[in-house]
Amino acid sequence: VAAPSGTTTSEGWEVSWFSGADLDRGDGSTFRDTVEEWNWRRIAPEMWPTFPNVPNPLVPDFRVVNGSEVPDGLEYAMEETNFCQQVAGEDCRVPVAARHYFYFTGDYSVPVIGACEEGDGIGCMLVIVNVGEVTADFTGMFAQGFRLHARYWNGGALDMAIWALTSHGAGSMLNLDSPLNPDGIANAGANCSVPTGCDGVHVRVVFTSGNEPLVMYTTAVYR
Repeated sequence: VAAPSGTTTSEGWEVSWFSGADLDRGDGSTFRDTVEEWNWRRIAPEMWPTFPNVPNPLVPDFRVVNGSEVPDGLEYAMEETNFCQQVAGEDCRVPVAARHYFYFTGDYSVPVIGACEEGDGIGCMLVIVNVGEVTADFTGMFAQGFRLHARYWNGGALDMAIWALTSHGAGSMLNLDSPLNPDGIANAGANCSVPTGCDGVHVRVVFTSGNEPLVMYTTAVYR
């Protein structure tokens, strides 16, 4: 797979474009066209104390229907707290199903996507979103960490869904007050290997169509 073909910035994120983003999807449009219509936002952990599978009154434009359904959110499923690596440095094979997202926190090194290693109180978060029609398959080093692999509901609102996911995940890693991490107790998962959680989080989000990378967003957020 080719390296990114160009880099821009948006709302505190470094945006790396791959050639796949400009492929015609069969209707004269490209994935870049979709992304350029998104309202991509800075990570805001304080606004997402809850996972985006329930209503969030702090974000009025996060749609709610039938009283409790969030059609622009994410499914919470297939949680695993000791994911993948059994022997230090070994590679893991990680499938990401079509129209699913993969959320991982921990050290990783994946060809084309990049690498992150916790250090100086800065943790690592990786999100891969497969917007294609076939399963993606990644092989790389994923240190034993936390992962979710589940469906997104609305492919037309992934800017909202992934903003919510990364904001909530960062808040959990930073040990901000939330239903998961109330004040005065140890951080769930002891992120960055300490009971108070991380001081900061390196965040990487990659959109793919199957194994074809489309665009990658990278940023950092601090307590």
